[in-house]
Amino acid sequence: MSMALVTVYSEEQLRKDGRALVEVNGSKIALFFNGERFFAVRNTCPHTGAPLYWGNVTGTLMPGKPGEYIYGMEGLILECPWHKREFNLETGCTLTDERLRVRTYPLSIEAGQVRIEIG
Repeated sequence: MSMALVTVYSEEQLRKDGRALVEVNGSKIALFFNGERFFAVRNTCPHTGAPLYWGNVTGTLMPGKPGEYIYGMEGLILECPWHKREFNLETGCTLTDERLRVRTYPLSIEAGQVRIEIG
């Protein structure tokens, strides 16, 4: 299958807004900027079908000793807006079951434009 880079959004606008929703070849794709990095994921939760664009980008509790609460992965976790299922924006995997994942798209910034790889 051939891959194509598609320009989908302005880098400046995504930095300003923090998120955007675009459509490429009939697929809705949610773009996110967490203050440092850019991410692109299919806009549909594989668990409930929720529009992930409306989810919070946050962190999560990390494994620790009993009674110890460690917060980590700030800006790398996307919560489903309906059931709060957490997805890693880097891999698309849920934090509880790596078999359940949302599709991620390779993303690059070129000449001030956000481009994603579609195939």
